Amino acid sequence: MTVTWEELGWERLAEGVGRVRLPVWDCTVGLVVGAGSALLVDAGSSLAEGARLRAQA
Repeated sequence: MTVTWEELGWERLAEGVGRVRLPVWDCTVGLVVGAGSALLVDAGSSLAEGARLRAQA
């Protein structure tokens, strides 16, 4: 199954690069996805939010 960035609420910026705005506070999370790894930039303000973002990534 293939899920698009947009289906998870993310904005796709380029191939393998996306961002999402976090609710409540003014913060943008970035995600860069490569062949065998991913880089999550700013994992949110709580453990629960970080876990949700990691699951989406």
